[in-house]
Amino acid sequence: MCRWSVVFVLFSAVCGAVWKPSVHDTWQWELSSGHIVTSVNAHVFDIDLFDADQSAIDKLHSMGRKVICYFSAGSYENWRPDKNEFPSDVLGNNLEDWEGEKWLDIRDDRVKAIMRKRLDKAISRRCDGVEPDNVDGYSNNNGLGLKASDQLSYNK
Repeated sequence: MCRWSVVFVLFSAVCGAVWKPSVHDTWQWELSSGHIVTSVNAHVFDIDLFDADQSAIDKLHSMGRKVICYFSAGSYENWRPDKNEFPSDVLGNNLEDWEGEKWLDIRDDRVKAIMRKRLDKAISRRCDGVEPDNVDGYSNNNGLGLKASDQLSYNK
């Protein structure tokens, strides 16, 4: 059974040794499209958990690259395949400048269950780690009354 552990701002699936990025590692972020340009000479690729093809992840691994899978851990996005799993009462205010995105009530066990499924998806896709985004709802106009202590508890 794998467990998750914090590595800098990343979480890494652990089924043995923990991979830790080096200060000298080069990174390629490709979050805006499902097509990953695997020819970029970078040690680590940060890609979208839902949009990237499994073949790209497999190819990057065959090239000795590490793959970090991005997902929003603190906001609802109305274009994600699991969007219908979020009950309406866990949705807060819209994120400023991000159409179709709302803050989530991260204190709710139903939200936590959905995020566990996302982490399981990252493991099944063989991501070397994840980049959980939007884990700062407490410092924004979230409409849910989130506090820093709520965020810390959720992140742990």
